[in-house]
Amino acid sequence: VYPRLRSLCYTSLGVFSLGFLLWNIDNLVCDSLRASRQTLPPGVGVVTQFHAWWHIFTGLGSYLHILLSLQIRLNYLKYR
Repeated sequence: VYPRLRSLCYTSLGVFSLGFLLWNIDNLVCDSLRASRQTLPPGVGVVTQFHAWWHIFTGLGSYLHILLSLQIRLNYLKYR
């Protein structure tokens, strides 16, 4: 990876990995999260929807990785 693109590379991987981590947590403790949502205020209960966060973070991570791939390709072709 080009040195100036490392931050984009690490950010895309980090965001995607965070989404994957939240999805796995949701799979492990789904029943207890559902039970806790019943006692939490509505605004806080939304934050515990880890499956929804998985969609958001993996989508954002994928988008950032596409941008990284495009920039690497443009640098390879010597376009700026």
